Amino acid sequence: MSSTALYDVTIDAPMGWSLISSGARVSAAPVVAGVRRERFVSGPQREFYLGATQGLDQASATVDGTRVVSHYQADDAEAGRRALRVAEQALRAFSARYGPYPLAELELVEGAMTNFLGMEYPGVVLIEQKLYKSAGRGLETTVAHEIAHQWWYSLVGNDAQGEPWLDEGLASYSQALYYEGVGAPELAAAELNNFRTFFSESRQRGRDAPLATPPSGLRGNYVPVIYAKGALFFHSLRGQIGEAAFSRFLKGYYADGRYREVAGPDLLRAAEAACGCQLDQLYADWVLTTAPVSLP
Repeated sequence: MSSTALYDVTIDAPMGWSLISSGARVSAAPVVAGVRRERFVSGPQREFYLGATQGLDQASATVDGTRVVSHYQADDAEAGRRALRVAEQALRAFSARYGPYPLAELELVEGAMTNFLGMEYPGVVLIEQKLYKSAGRGLETTVAHEIAHQWWYSLVGNDAQGEPWLDEGLASYSQALYYEGVGAPELAAAELNNFRTFFSESRQRGRDAPLATPPSGLRGNYVPVIYAKGALFFHSLRGQIGEAAFSRFLKGYYADGRYREVAGPDLLRAAEAACGCQLDQLYADWVLTTAPVSLP
């Protein structure tokens, strides 16, 4: 996990290439024929992403002072604009649920991810191009998931090789919270049902594992455990402590963990502080053991 830092990056790039960065561009000027120099600076953030593209179109909007930009292939203009609308909705929903998004920009980029549907960086999310060409909710759900990582990974950091459930589980649960936030409870329920089915099938094959298991111990069952079981843990926590306490938990966990690196016990303390109750058994059953938990 990278520590939070400030970045000041200057790069020379060929004319005809567009640079996409997790920092804000503060200057751009030609230096020699065919080459321009651009400078990017950032506020506190966990990593610095810089990419170069050619031939992508874009659409943009502003949400509470944040400029949101969708970069997409010309043939995927309708889907590119749809991705922008989802990003606007997710930014509003998660800012209300968790706390304000602090960066000046948020950029979505259509790309050839191949083995992944999406990838997150501070202020930038990359989305697999095949999602722009297919029907269904895949594009919407993936954009919402990756934008949730702006809170869970980018701002509240954790050890991705030790406890990936902390960010991936909460980003996955954020898919349901996104649909709740946009007034589509039936789609939120569908997301949860998908997680139940996915994890149940894996558990029936004897592939359950504690959420605290590192990736090296999850061969072939990483996604069912870390993403699906992780999301269901947060739904179980919500059901046990109630709506008001769960809302306090999300806001408090974000406020206390912002720009820091957290671990599982930090999450447990935040949840217990929010509800004024003991959650050791819930945490042990889901995170530390393979107790036969009932799925919420």
